[in-house]
Amino acid sequence: MKEKTITRFRMSLREVGLNLLLVGVLTAVAAQHAEAVPPQDGGNGCIVKDGRIVVAIGSGCDSIQEAMDNAPGTAAAPTVIDVRPGTYVIDPLNPIVMKSYVHLRGAGREVTFLVSNDIVMEADVVDNWAVSGFTFDGPTGSGYGILGSEIRNVTVSDNTFTGLNHGLFLYTVNNLTISGNRFAISGQTGGATSYGVSIDGGEPITIIGNQFETPKVTIDNTIGIYVSYSKDTTIETNTITGHDIGMELFGAGSQSGAFTVTGNTVQGSATYGIFAGLRVAAMIEGNKIVDGQTGIWLDSTLATVTGNTITGNGKDGIESRARDGAGSPEIQANTITGNAEYGIRVQFNSDPSIIHNKITGNGGGTFADVFVYDSTLTTPHISWNVYDTLAGGTNGFGQFNLKSDGTPAPAP
Repeated sequence: MKEKTITRFRMSLREVGLNLLLVGVLTAVAAQHAEAVPPQDGGNGCIVKDGRIVVAIGSGCDSIQEAMDNAPGTAAAPTVIDVRPGTYVIDPLNPIVMKSYVHLRGAGREVTFLVSNDIVMEADVVDNWAVSGFTFDGPTGSGYGILGSEIRNVTVSDNTFTGLNHGLFLYTVNNLTISGNRFAISGQTGGATSYGVSIDGGEPITIIGNQFETPKVTIDNTIGIYVSYSKDTTIETNTITGHDIGMELFGAGSQSGAFTVTGNTVQGSATYGIFAGLRVAAMIEGNKIVDGQTGIWLDSTLATVTGNTITGNGKDGIESRARDGAGSPEIQANTITGNAEYGIRVQFNSDPSIIHNKITGNGGGTFADVFVYDSTLTTPHISWNVYDTLAGGTNGFGQFNLKSDGTPAPAP
């Protein structure tokens, strides 16, 4: 597990002078998008009419922030801000500041672009808002799509986040839905971690039907989905391709997180496909984790891992370990085949229940389908599985395990 450290840096053009390279990049991006989709005139002078403001380049209302400032921001007068096609370059010193009871709605991610080399949008202590239909673009490979804290009743849907260090970076959230977005984070130099979605603290959270990818050749220090200190979190039917860690779920101390992680595809992760960390209570079910390194890493967790397909990974299918007595996950009815090292590796002080799994064809002749760390503190229960080879200590217990040819498997 990686320590989460983020330094928030905002470049001051007034202090360092005109950055000609940045201006050139932003101008080129704007020109490229503008040629592809000519901006449409229209709008209403940033005045609310029938609960709606229209923003369009060249109209009486061509600033998103001006429209936001004119929105009432109250439950009695919720407002939709419709942003017409075009490229809107955001001053790095003045990101869009979101307001309560506003739906900021682009004309579609293919035609409506918000471009900045720093923070595109901030949302602090705002409730009941939504953002949809935009491409958030960081052309210099830096910055945040949406940075926010203490937010409630929020929907972020059908957007693209590209070229940024972080797509969504949020603290203390309540009733958040993230759906149908594409996150193509750029990664960072110098070892800092980049996140498609990062959430610290909140409930309930739904992350469903999103696509996560890393466009850079290197995927070091990138995490698709990171959620910590949170409860009632559903992560469902997302596709996560080519990150350092596909998904990291974490809790600590007296905190625990209740996660439901179902139907996701995690491919090509350089370290872990899914990491379930300290004191996390999670149901990890029906996911496909392929072609990475370690498929699922269980570190002092209370997870139930069931019905997953874990295959073609360069290290272990599942590794389970414990540091403080919270290492008794349930590993049931998974298909764990063709991984280069162990199918299931039971490490330090971990006592998982390994029941009804198919664990075959792992190890390449050098490792084994199942490995049990040689310690009296590591006592897994291993029964009703199909596996051909077992290595390590003899501290496990169980029965009714078979080889793939139907003969009795080595006893744990």
